[in-house]
Amino acid sequence: MRSFDARLWLAAAPDDTTARRPFEDSLFTRGVLMAEPGTYAAVREAVQYAEG
Repeated sequence: MRSFDARLWLAAAPDDTTARRPFEDSLFTRGVLMAEPGTYAAVREAVQYAEG
């Protein structure tokens, strides 16, 4: 599941643990791929990478 899709699913059902897991997994994966320990830093690095 793509990160954006997981975020939409979680936004539609914030209390649903089934929706939360894919979102958390996507954040973890982004952190590993961007070699950043924190979510904020990983997302920032991913955005900078995508923007060129």
